[in-house]
Amino acid sequence: MAENKTKLGLAVKYRPQSWSEVIEQDAIKKILAGELKTGNLKRCLLFTGPAGCGKTTNARIFAHEIEENTSNIIEINCADHTGVDDVRTLVLDASVSKPLYGTYKIFVLDEVHMLTTQSQNALLKILEEPPAHCVYILCTTDPQKILGTILSRAFRYDFQLISHNGIVGRLQYILEQEGYTCVVDGTESEAKSFTLSALGLIAQKSQGHMRDAITELDKILSFTEHVTPQDVERVLGVTSYEILFTLLDCILAKDQARLLSGIDYIVKAGMDLKLFCKNFLAFVLDINKYMILVESKANDVMSYLSIPYTYEMRLRNYGSVQKEGIKMLLRTLVELNSGLRWETNVRPVLETQLLFTVL
Repeated sequence: MAENKTKLGLAVKYRPQSWSEVIEQDAIKKILAGELKTGNLKRCLLFTGPAGCGKTTNARIFAHEIEENTSNIIEINCADHTGVDDVRTLVLDASVSKPLYGTYKIFVLDEVHMLTTQSQNALLKILEEPPAHCVYILCTTDPQKILGTILSRAFRYDFQLISHNGIVGRLQYILEQEGYTCVVDGTESEAKSFTLSALGLIAQKSQGHMRDAITELDKILSFTEHVTPQDVERVLGVTSYEILFTLLDCILAKDQARLLSGIDYIVKAGMDLKLFCKNFLAFVLDINKYMILVESKANDVMSYLSIPYTYEMRLRNYGSVQKEGIKMLLRTLVELNSGLRWETNVRPVLETQLLFTVL
């Protein structure tokens, strides 16, 4: 028999099992911990927020904090069980009897917005007067599709996207647990290694979705044991900060030849030009924010940006002299991103718009 080489993906392997492992969402964790401490448990909770920000993970953790007996925790994917009969069988009928062991039955209803209107009306009956031994945790990325009568009966908790630094920190933890060593950019290592700049690129690509970031990291580790910005760029098709800095400097210096050479490099590297335009806009906006915050003498300016701390010295090159040029470039990039939405041949539009900024 062939050897089974199947292994857990990193997103599953490192799914938080306790609140101490959950990145951010501090206010929600504090409120839920307070309910457990006082015993004032809400019977119907609604966890909302973007995909990959920890709704279902926190629902599972909270359920296990309420009830140690795992057989009393019933998790239902509503995307697979959308009908009225499903709700009656899996939720309503199961809610009637008290648990044989333990105190509560906990129902975690994931993707609850996928239930039909009739199914939601059926669910409403139990949520209006929930049994004393039941707690219902509804998870959704789209609360607008949930009946107002259900929303009015649930205590709502809005989960936020994870910060850039929060994602980088979690990826660093995972890699270190997997035996990887953090090295400085440009340093060669025989052992498994990574750089913080590379993790910054992954965080940039994931745009606040922790699960996506870990999945992308898993993909990169299948390609290489040395996670560098170049490898991230090659595998994920994102634009490295070195290229972004170079292009920005070309534009500010009004160097048309180097600008065209830089765009040509991006095209030949096979990068998605629409994604590049989005990344470049976010990058230039961060540069503008940096200049504003430095001028206002704000503390820990880098914490406001998605650019990794390793580039702080380079950011100091931008000051009042470049302020107007960067503002003009921002306006150009906003218009460019809007205009490229339905464009099929991106390169000539991109080159034309950026060349206009260096005239």
